[in-house]
Amino acid sequence: MQQTPTSPYSPDLEQLRAWLEKMVSAMKFVELVIAIVGLIARMRDINLELTKRVAHLTRKRPRSETLDRLERQLALPLSGLVTPGVKPVAPTGSEPQRDGKCRRGGGRGAFPA
Repeated sequence: MQQTPTSPYSPDLEQLRAWLEKMVSAMKFVELVIAIVGLIARMRDINLELTKRVAHLTRKRPRSETLDRLERQLALPLSGLVTPGVKPVAPTGSEPQRDGKCRRGGGRGAFPA
C-alpha cells in the first residue's frame, strides 16, 4: 500500500515539501509520479463532489405537491351532483336585493330556507 506523504484532509505543507525534496534527492521519481497522480485523482474526486453539490443546490425544484393536489380537486366533475329537474331557489323578499356595490362585513351568510 502506498503511504501518502501527508494527510489528504489537512495537509502539512512543510512536511510535504520535505518529502518531495527527499524523493528528488533519492531519485525516486516513480514514487513521486505516483504521488502526484494520486493527488490529481483526489482533487478530481473532490471537484466532482463539489460540482454535484452545487448542481443539487441550484436545480429547479418541482412545484409543491399541495398545489398539484388542489388543482386536481378543482378539476373534479361536479355535474353529476346537481339533479336536472330541480330549479334553484329564488331568494325571499326578507332580504333586499343588492347589486354588489354595498357589502356588509364578512362572515357566514344566512342559512337557506
